[in-house]
Amino acid sequence: SRVVAVNATSTGTGLNNSIVVFNITGGDPYSLFRIDQTGLVTTARSLVDQIGSYGLVVSVSNLPAVGALSSLALLTINVTPVNMYPPVFQSSPYVQSVREDATV
Repeated sequence: SRVVAVNATSTGTGLNNSIVVFNITGGDPYSLFRIDQTGLVTTARSLVDQIGSYGLVVSVSNLPAVGALSSLALLTINVTPVNMYPPVFQSSPYVQSVREDATV
């Protein structure tokens, strides 16, 4: 599932200097997330039972033949619980009387 898109640019000139490459370099010990080369962060597997906050370190590098430059950013992803528990009646059993001549 889509989580977020990060954006980075390189103002370098020359062959491939404006091409950037994204990577998750830390903060994801269970490999829950992945990032593609457009900067789109998605889930890599189910997040069931993975509730919590994850501080991912995302790197971006340009792609020159020699001397690639890079930057880091912190991306915080909060995994929140969803409807994991069924509804519960406030009292049980319910007991009610109704007259046999009740209107239908």
